[in-house]
Amino acid sequence: MEVDISSMMGKDEPEPAEEAPADEQTIKDNIADGLDEAFAKRLAGDVVTHTDSDVQDRATYTERRTAEIKMFRGDVKPLGYPTPGAKAPHLPLTTKTCLRIWAKIVGDLLAPKKDLVGTLPVGPNDEEGARNAGKYMNWQVQVGLRGWPQGFAATVMQSTAFGDAVRYAGWDLKENRLNVEWLSIDDVVWPRGERTNDPRLMDVDRITRIRRQTRREIEQWADDGFYSKTAVDALFADLSVDVDAPTPPTGGDAPEQTVKGQSMLTQQVISIDGVQQARTPGRREIYEQWTWAKLPNRDRQQPIAVWVDKAKSTILRIVVAEVADPRDKARLSREQKAIDIEHQNNMASYQQDAQQMTMQGQEPPPPPVPRQPTPVKMVRFSPFIHYPFYPDPEG
Repeated sequence: MEVDISSMMGKDEPEPAEEAPADEQTIKDNIADGLDEAFAKRLAGDVVTHTDSDVQDRATYTERRTAEIKMFRGDVKPLGYPTPGAKAPHLPLTTKTCLRIWAKIVGDLLAPKKDLVGTLPVGPNDEEGARNAGKYMNWQVQVGLRGWPQGFAATVMQSTAFGDAVRYAGWDLKENRLNVEWLSIDDVVWPRGERTNDPRLMDVDRITRIRRQTRREIEQWADDGFYSKTAVDALFADLSVDVDAPTPPTGGDAPEQTVKGQSMLTQQVISIDGVQQARTPGRREIYEQWTWAKLPNRDRQQPIAVWVDKAKSTILRIVVAEVADPRDKARLSREQKAIDIEHQNNMASYQQDAQQMTMQGQEPPPPPVPRQPTPVKMVRFSPFIHYPFYPDPEG
């Protein structure tokens, strides 16, 4: 079954200007440059240590997933005795089943010219408004969110084939829009022992996305204001490495190098005029961890998001990852309206009393001050959504 989603991408539709939601604005401030040096070093070390530990703890899961991928692709070991080397017969029933499930789900939901969101009028004069709202919401899902149809299709495929899929929703500072990505479960890790039924993973202590970025991309993110410019400049200030091998290779695949006992990304070492120099590194591993910490000069533990370069344990970005509770924001809005009405009534009474006191030669008291509403409750923000197609017995 072939699914045509090209007609949904809206090549000619005008795209409305977007602004970051107020909640997103609260987690955009990078405080990496103002951190205490000792605290930053300890936090970066904890991020690297905990992530490496989480990756190691899921070794059994990774091995099983590798076997599933081979089975899905039809990679079967050649036969042994009595016909050594012969190709083993293989009927990829699992592959066919997954593809049929995927085609059914994606075909039903992403069919061309089919609305994904339906709206109903709430009154006799609301039919046109409901239709317009439905058109706008469907446009946002099908066109406004970059790559949503392809990402949805990939998410369904990953869920049906391997049992897990993760989506990531974050604000793109460069394009000033919401960006939704689908991630391989290999690139997202959390403690295997923590079981949760929450698809947002809110009750998991830490979730880490493993990014692999080139120097150009890292420096571009720093120029755009996402990473700390100071931290990135320091990261690439010295590209020299301590060579483990007595005679470093001059071409091909170089062995993994180490700096201060920490694993660095693979890179090549070449000789220029008799001087050994390292070529510009390839991709660096950046650990993006959403966790909890008590920041300096703060009175409580807060949810944070921190981006750490694994090789040098350098914090590139850290933000406080908490936003206003949507339900409590509605309560605050109602309370503020009640306070405004109450203050208007009090001011009307005060003006009458003040006028009478002035006529009697008395000095009126100061005007009443409106009472302050209860501050809105802050909750943890998580960009992850976990789609478990079937439960994992290992957590």
